[in-house]
Amino acid sequence: MLAEASVERTKESWLRRMGDHAWALTLPLFPLVWAVASVDRGENRAVAAFLFGMLALLGLAVLPLVLLLAVRLATRRRRIATVSVDEHGLQIDGETIPPRDLALAWRVRRRQVEVFLRSGDELTIDLLSELSAEELAAAIRARCHRDEAYTLGGSTALGRMGRQMGLWVVPMTVAAVIAGAYPPLATLLGLAGAAGFVFAVGNRRLRFAADGVEIQARFRKRYVPYRSIAVVRVEKRWGGARAVVAELRDGTRLSLLGRTTETRAELVRGIVDEGVAMAERGASAGAHVPDLERAGGEDDEHLAHKIAGVGKGGSYRGAAIDPDRLVTLMRNPAADADQRIAAALALRETREGRTRIRVAAEVSAEPGVREALESLADEELEEAEARRIVRALGR
Repeated sequence: MLAEASVERTKESWLRRMGDHAWALTLPLFPLVWAVASVDRGENRAVAAFLFGMLALLGLAVLPLVLLLAVRLATRRRRIATVSVDEHGLQIDGETIPPRDLALAWRVRRRQVEVFLRSGDELTIDLLSELSAEELAAAIRARCHRDEAYTLGGSTALGRMGRQMGLWVVPMTVAAVIAGAYPPLATLLGLAGAAGFVFAVGNRRLRFAADGVEIQARFRKRYVPYRSIAVVRVEKRWGGARAVVAELRDGTRLSLLGRTTETRAELVRGIVDEGVAMAERGASAGAHVPDLERAGGEDDEHLAHKIAGVGKGGSYRGAAIDPDRLVTLMRNPAADADQRIAAALALRETREGRTRIRVAAEVSAEPGVREALESLADEELEEAEARRIVRALGR
């Protein structure tokens, strides 16, 4: 597949770093406030007016100038480039992006494809030929490396940085102007700084794994398994924004993204819908093996012996379970945590079992499961840790 296109690459790492340090833009405000407050306005009105004007100008001009500079530094655009997809990955004018670096590709418009890299960088490909954007997106998705989870922000990288800068600079500038005009209100600077920390630090991000989605909010995280989601909806919000809401099987509603663009909302819904469909297929294929669960009154030693027997080619009751079946169960998003961990315990007894467990751990986000799989992938698993894992099964 070969096509001509204009390609724009946004370096998310640059923009994230600039957004995280947006507070530094407010530092020059403090000496200006001090200078304005120190001037005798009765005798030096011209000096006070000049300093006061500089104070306001700094706050009003610094944000747009830094935004323009950030766009210039973080965005690289190729007006005409040759784009192709082969077994080596995505090729752009001879530059290769290997499959391991590709996270997701999505058709945004009829001739536009957005590609997300695992580094967080975003590619926007505007096709100049008649090639279908859907065909290109499908070809890139077929090359995406599926053995790692990836993270997607609730808005574009530039939008997130602009929001963080605005939430720091605007309230601090207003507070600085007020404090310069009336020094006794200088405490507003502290309140504005606290508001900037609360509202500007962090942005909601979604980490998509093979078994569910982890919501990384400003101050906490929440994991939602695909098997618990009944339906995902995109809802309208004021100002033309969109929200993504998941309705869980227990009847509760959960906000995945509060305010975002329609394009990003539809993208997130598509990803989650794909995960829910994968869980439904996993349930149809079988998400439960009785030989891997704790029977009534069964102690830890007996359970560990039974699971080890499953992995060695024959279960405690004599039925053999193929290692590939154990891998499927361990990675099945429809299976509960105990079944997945027990499958990994049995898989340790097979050839290359630890390697396959390690791969499964990299694409899991379910609390407890990922940690258990990482421990079971260790070549030198401590006996106490193995007993703890077994003890937790079926409790």
